[in-house]
Amino acid sequence: MKANCVCLRRLRGKDTIRPILHRYPETRLLFRAGDESSDGYVLSMGEIQLSRRLGQSDAMQIHVVREGEVFGVWKALYQNKKRNFTATASKPSEVLIIPDYILEKKVKEADPFLIYCFKQWLNVTNSNRL
Repeated sequence: MKANCVCLRRLRGKDTIRPILHRYPETRLLFRAGDESSDGYVLSMGEIQLSRRLGQSDAMQIHVVREGEVFGVWKALYQNKKRNFTATASKPSEVLIIPDYILEKKVKEADPFLIYCFKQWLNVTNSNRL
């Protein structure tokens, strides 16, 4: 949990967040592309594979989430109604859940220019992976 302490302190700010720790065995699905779930995650231990289908093809690995990384927050950033990726534990994993209301509040409070820059960076990074 050490890797996540800084992330959680920054998220807390004036809000009271009690970390919710979930454990997932290898191959367990956390969420599927198209789901309407909206919590974010910080990987405390293990490894998570993000993937999505391109047309009728098999699922394609997009990114492997490593310990200390945040994932599942695109929906809040882009104000999408559905998830873009499928997240699966590729090793036994522990994740801290960031409640959706905290994500939405942080995005609303953030500087619009920084949100714009971050989205542009994500678009470039994502296009280089495909």
